[in-house]
Amino acid sequence: RIVEETVHCPSLVGSLLGDAAERNISVYLPPAYDEESDRGYPVLYLLHGYGGTNRLWTGGGYLGGEMDVGPLADALIGAGQLEPMILVMPDTYSEYVGSFFASSSVVGDWEGAIVRDLVDYIDEAYRTLPSAASRGVAGHSMGGYGAMRLAMKYPDVFGAVYAMSPGFMGLVDPENSRNFHNSTWPAALGATSFSSASETSKIQIAYAAVASPNPDKPPLYVDLPFEMDSSGQLHRIDAIWDLWVAQTPLAMLAQYGSSL
Repeated sequence: RIVEETVHCPSLVGSLLGDAAERNISVYLPPAYDEESDRGYPVLYLLHGYGGTNRLWTGGGYLGGEMDVGPLADALIGAGQLEPMILVMPDTYSEYVGSFFASSSVVGDWEGAIVRDLVDYIDEAYRTLPSAASRGVAGHSMGGYGAMRLAMKYPDVFGAVYAMSPGFMGLVDPENSRNFHNSTWPAALGATSFSSASETSKIQIAYAAVASPNPDKPPLYVDLPFEMDSSGQLHRIDAIWDLWVAQTPLAMLAQYGSSL
């Protein structure tokens, strides 16, 4: 069965963007969870993609709305292809549409919200096997990015990771990048509010809030890695671009790769 509830995440209290500290979660409990009251279960945390919520996993979007992890997990467990486990799907939709499961002075402490607040709550509220060896994290797109970040940085929390079509794993030259192509930057640089920005610009601003936050620069509170001169020519600001690259999992391998 799927349990829907709300969890208080102290790590998000007082965030600059005002994201709610109360987060919706969907929790899948495997067959026999209620009957076998002395059994503990491993836990898999599923992180959704940019623009989504926990509902993507329960019939709200993935595969045209056809993916519903409840019946899917039931069938796999029943066929002996999946060990009975608890699945936890948090809603991390934010004021910038996606948190990237990271922490900064602008987006707030989303890492803490997942690895401390949510994990602690699940271990207290459900019959889990509360160790990294029995706890995994997986995600799609932005969630895949977040899964890799969290697994690398917190091997004491997550002992397994799987990234599905992960986004932002590394940054290539903007001329060859869809979301960061040179032609996309004028719109982002001209945005006067997040709500009025183009869809691509929103992704750029959301990632900037993680990689190059600037709490003293309203209304977006970010530094972007490009600027335009008076003739309309675009110039990359290498110091900021380097910050963006440093927040990608491929760049983080140098420091955290041994944890994988």
